[in-house]
Amino acid sequence: MKKRILKKLMASMLIGVFLASNVTTAMAASADSSAYVYGFNYGDGVNTTGIARQEQMYLNNLGYKTYCNTQVSASFAVGISPQTRVSRMNSGVFVFNGHAGPGSCQFRNSAGNNSYLTAKKSGGSYSKFENIKLKNCKAAFFMGCKTASTKRKSNYGVLTKQAVKNGAKCSLGWKESVLTSSATKFRER
Repeated sequence: MKKRILKKLMASMLIGVFLASNVTTAMAASADSSAYVYGFNYGDGVNTTGIARQEQMYLNNLGYKTYCNTQVSASFAVGISPQTRVSRMNSGVFVFNGHAGPGSCQFRNSAGNNSYLTAKKSGGSYSKFENIKLKNCKAAFFMGCKTASTKRKSNYGVLTKQAVKNGAKCSLGWKESVLTSSATKFRER
């Protein structure tokens, strides 16, 4: 029953992203016709770079100008895109794949340094998106453990809730831990 509901939810979200996009491949880069996908090789057996490249292909086929990033910091994700002149999170589609915990996603740059995207905490290796408007974002996917968890009190915030509060049309995350293989099966359905 749960699998059927999740399958319908994901299909509905992807169809909604496609229908809401109104983009063609001939359009110039604009915030709502671009997508940013992130995947990382953490060196601990978890490697989501292939998944990110596959998602890039899917989004390109839907007409998005998709940027796949596999060695960047969290500050890059909240930073301004030179192509669209708005925060990369405020693109038509935002997809994170990788290690996460309640209220944070782990990014890894080319030097192997980790940084974290959070809804509300900033400073040091933490970058928040609490004050970034996501009016162009049709869907924000946080594909990592506990990215939609409200169980643990933290000053990081809840990623999925904050994305919708900031203007994203929809957001998807996980309330519990999820294996990369399980998240991949979910995507493939």
